[in-house]
Amino acid sequence: MRIGIDLGTGSLKVMFRPDGGETVTLSSAYPVRSPRTGYAETDTGCWWQALLDVFARYRERDPSGLKAARTVGFSGQMHGVVPCLASGEAIGPAVLWADRRGAEFLPLLDSLPSGEKSRLMNAPAAGMAATTIAWFAKHDPTLYTSTACFLQPKDFLRMRLTGRFATDHSDAAGTLLYDFYAKDWSETVLVTLGIDRDKLPPIQHSGGGAGTIVPEVADLLGVSDRTRVCIGAADTAAAIYGSGLKTGAQVSVGTAAQVAVLADTLPAFDASLNCYPTVESGHWYRMAAMLNAGLALEWVRAILKFSWDEFYQRLQESGGRPPSPDPPIFLPYLTGERTPYLDPNARAVWLGLSLEHGMDDLAWAAIEGVAFSLRLGIESLGVPEADGVRLVGGSRKYRGWCQLISTVMKRQVTILDEADVSAFGALRLGAGLDGEEIAPPAALETIDPTSDSAVDERYQRFLACYRNNYLCSVRS
Repeated sequence: MRIGIDLGTGSLKVMFRPDGGETVTLSSAYPVRSPRTGYAETDTGCWWQALLDVFARYRERDPSGLKAARTVGFSGQMHGVVPCLASGEAIGPAVLWADRRGAEFLPLLDSLPSGEKSRLMNAPAAGMAATTIAWFAKHDPTLYTSTACFLQPKDFLRMRLTGRFATDHSDAAGTLLYDFYAKDWSETVLVTLGIDRDKLPPIQHSGGGAGTIVPEVADLLGVSDRTRVCIGAADTAAAIYGSGLKTGAQVSVGTAAQVAVLADTLPAFDASLNCYPTVESGHWYRMAAMLNAGLALEWVRAILKFSWDEFYQRLQESGGRPPSPDPPIFLPYLTGERTPYLDPNARAVWLGLSLEHGMDDLAWAAIEGVAFSLRLGIESLGVPEADGVRLVGGSRKYRGWCQLISTVMKRQVTILDEADVSAFGALRLGAGLDGEEIAPPAALETIDPTSDSAVDERYQRFLACYRNNYLCSVRS
């Protein structure tokens, strides 16, 4: 058996692939807390309980099957921070990528010489580990001093299995503490922010070994203590590996959204985009990162009191057309935005409302607004319209959503035979420890865009709402 674990922002997914048997993916959700404005945290105990819950549910299906598990691979959300004691115990909650408390340190990073900033290959942004750790050092010195190691989310969960501190290059690169040219922690940034190097983990290859599962944890999970554990990768890097992407763009829609394209050489620094290593040494991917996808749609769904099935059913029934001839425009920026604006102060808004509009109009505008943000992301990457895109993530199962993405992006969309490509990428990485090469998933369906000039007109209004009207009203 091979196992892949993907630690997401709102849920944990585990893919179980028995030798010669049916692959099973199970998930368990947990909350993201915001105890203060700008905070985003998760109790790491929720992650651990989710892992135990998923493994227990699999044992109910196959009581002895887990004993055959040979490898476990990891994938996880990027940028977060878990402060740990030398024993591996988390001191406090995990601070996530959506957290904004470290924004006060952005001017320090912005003041770095251009040559030093380009070595980071990513523009400073609140929510990245560098600013969070600096915040701990300044505002919670007791926690900072007590911390033996600051870990990324997937690295913390893996450490609970193996007892070893480590990270990989794809996750380290998302901390804003990583020197792309040295392929190591940046001494310049560490000194600038007053962060001790010895509080960061060693960096290893994504496909490297992290040891075996310690006996007491193996007993809890129901696996052998000889099960080997792979270091793993950041979620997008794992998804790229899991899908087998070689050309074109990959669009991943979850809590946030990413549009990624591969690069065989290290590209020039572009502040509006992200750049990270893939799991394969000497290869990178450029990425447009949009903070508000499923996050914004879940907020809209909750306040409008729809179920997710109702949400997408209305989209399907609409035939890809808005409920009214003059629909409102929705900017989904509940937590600011990265690509292309790099604006932590951007906020969500419905614009153009009238007495004729109702809940269906609001829901439609929200879905289309997220789709517009994806188009803006792929245009920021300069991806030609002739290049198709792969759509991954749970929303791919909704045909109306896939068609809307294709039409808004004006590109052919390919749907893969595997929904959970990050977990599958983690599983593939783990299998590599034994030298086994598992084939990537096949294409399940392709969807062609529908020509609709009204969509392009609304997209231009979407851009104008931020760049002109909204920008002036919020900043004045």
